[in-house]
Amino acid sequence: MTTLQAMSQLAHSVFRVVMPGRWCGRGMLLLPAADGVIDGAPGIGFLLISFWATLDTTHADLCIYTYMNLKRYHLPYLEEVKARRHVCFAEQLRSANRAITKLYTEHLGDCDIGIAQLSLLIRLYYFGEVTMSRLAKNLETDRTTLARNVQLLERSGHVEVVSGEDGRKRLVRLTDLGFASLKKAVPRWLNAQADLDARLGGDQWEALFKGLRVLAQLDPTSSGRDADSPDSESRRDAKRP
Repeated sequence: MTTLQAMSQLAHSVFRVVMPGRWCGRGMLLLPAADGVIDGAPGIGFLLISFWATLDTTHADLCIYTYMNLKRYHLPYLEEVKARRHVCFAEQLRSANRAITKLYTEHLGDCDIGIAQLSLLIRLYYFGEVTMSRLAKNLETDRTTLARNVQLLERSGHVEVVSGEDGRKRLVRLTDLGFASLKKAVPRWLNAQADLDARLGGDQWEALFKGLRVLAQLDPTSSGRDADSPDSESRRDAKRP
């Protein structure tokens, strides 16, 4: 052990005994550099810093090193908006998603599927049999995430994956158990929709729904969803002379 390390340990021990209730360091070793400079800060001596830290109760839950850094960093924009809690759009969407998921989960109750699985099963109800690529495109998700969800539903018996007619494509389809779960969940899902609509009000519901679709279209990979919906072929056939 070097002389500086020994002095540091001694200083921490002394101040933890003398003022244990106001000690911020929590036994953390802060080793001063030989030239009297601590991590870029002007050197005023280790013992002086330790004594000063014990007298400061503003950040009593922080160690000395963290306290020093709090005083050092500065970004103009973050200083301007520090009094405003909600400034990040992505953060607000995550918060909203958590709240909405909780609401739907509460309405689904003892159903054996969640809201994400329900959306997938609804697509399979419409498609009948569908490839993973087309299902991922319609759900506006990536194939890796979809494959993981399909695998879980396959294990639970809600869906099955079969070979296509040519033997090359893999098709996903609903099982009897999947349909039974869908049949039980849909009325509760509708109640969740009605609950949310009542809380928001019709105008806000419509505005938010349209706004969310605009945001979803920011991802170019989701732009073909409407054209790839289960009834798109029948709509195209109806338009033909």
